Amino acid sequence: MGRQCIGVEIPPGPEGLAVLAASLGQALDGSALDGSGPAGSGPAGSRPALALLPGAGPDEYRRRIRSAVRPGDPVASATALVVSTSGSTGDPAGVLLPAAALTWTARALAEHTGAPGGHRWVAALPLHHIGGAMVAVRAHVAGTVPVAVDSLGGARRFTVEGFARATEEASAASRVDARPLAVSLVPAMLALLDEAGADGLALLAAYDCVLVGGAAAPVALLARLREAGVRVRASYGMTETCGGVVIDGRPLPGALVQAGRNGHLRISSPQVGLGYRDRRHPQRWSVLPNGRRTFTTGDLGLVGPDGRVAVTGRSDDTVQVGGASVALASVRAVLLEDPRVADAAVLAVPDDAFGATLVAVVVPRRTTVDGPGAGRGDHDTSAAGRSRTALAEQLASQVEQALGRSARPRQIKLIAELPVAGSGKPDRAALAEIARQVLAQRRGRISP
Repeated sequence: MGRQCIGVEIPPGPEGLAVLAASLGQALDGSALDGSGPAGSGPAGSRPALALLPGAGPDEYRRRIRSAVRPGDPVASATALVVSTSGSTGDPAGVLLPAAALTWTARALAEHTGAPGGHRWVAALPLHHIGGAMVAVRAHVAGTVPVAVDSLGGARRFTVEGFARATEEASAASRVDARPLAVSLVPAMLALLDEAGADGLALLAAYDCVLVGGAAAPVALLARLREAGVRVRASYGMTETCGGVVIDGRPLPGALVQAGRNGHLRISSPQVGLGYRDRRHPQRWSVLPNGRRTFTTGDLGLVGPDGRVAVTGRSDDTVQVGGASVALASVRAVLLEDPRVADAAVLAVPDDAFGATLVAVVVPRRTTVDGPGAGRGDHDTSAAGRSRTALAEQLASQVEQALGRSARPRQIKLIAELPVAGSGKPDRAALAEIARQVLAQRRGRISP
């Protein structure tokens, strides 16, 4: 039997927490895998599931998220939340997450981190994606109310000052009920606090658990923070597993991670979701004879004899930028939609703060940029140079409008033609070198 699914638009800022909390409890408590809920709640499916939607952002970005989670269409009765994998890609997928998986994940993390009664959470990540949504779920399971950072959901820029205010508010609440503090961050936020020196370290040290995910955090950064006494924990997971399934290389209690013969990591755990909203990639989902759900990821990795998990990369071209997944092919497709563009390539350059920095190498059509300055350097102030600068800015903005801010190339290099290898295909090594040179010239001028 299906269950009603309603869309919940979550506005940026602290208001978003109140909007989500108003419906989250009923969504979680009104569904169960065995078809029963708490006493008096009625059968599973009697209360709507929630399709999480951004309440702000570019129109095309919001449209794609809505198309992925499909509010209004019924879902399996066990479903509590429908969460998009990423609005940064050209083709996000809605994931069906049952209440039992969400609450199990929250309790398993609390146990794993030594706080069986739960934490007092600070919310810093967008609530319509899994990192932020799980903060709200964990708080609900623990019977607490999260404290929002003023930048929540892109309301404003994440700053040390805003994080300090949220930390102080949460600390005051913690002093009342003696619950330890916790926060979930992406590496860029962690790096910003680290760069603040003693002030940033003092803020982070107030937390019992600083969960960092969304992208692989630099090993040196984690080591430096841990040496300073910060209880930072590296999280690996995805929307399909209700967020983090591996913490500091160790699977949560009751979760099993294996590496298949092709190197893809396979996760068997009570936290695995029910599948995709549009039933894509059915081969990635399975149910073991014992009833345990299994998900085969697109990540490559190794699992040691002691069960420790090491993620080594991805089998496709999707990269993490500031906690969001970005498909390079989708960025290129948006660029090529512009009639002024003849060809384009998109490169991901490793970035300690954001996971990756995107650079687009674009070949304009000959009629797009007029004048003899077509081959001049990036600091050309001629009319043709200004024309190229304007084109690059417009193209970057179009990518952001279509795929979200994380997909926006930080630099766009206009060239006469793409370098090609002997096969006639684009020379990836030569393109990567162009991207490195562009960033080297513009270092310090790249906006995060």
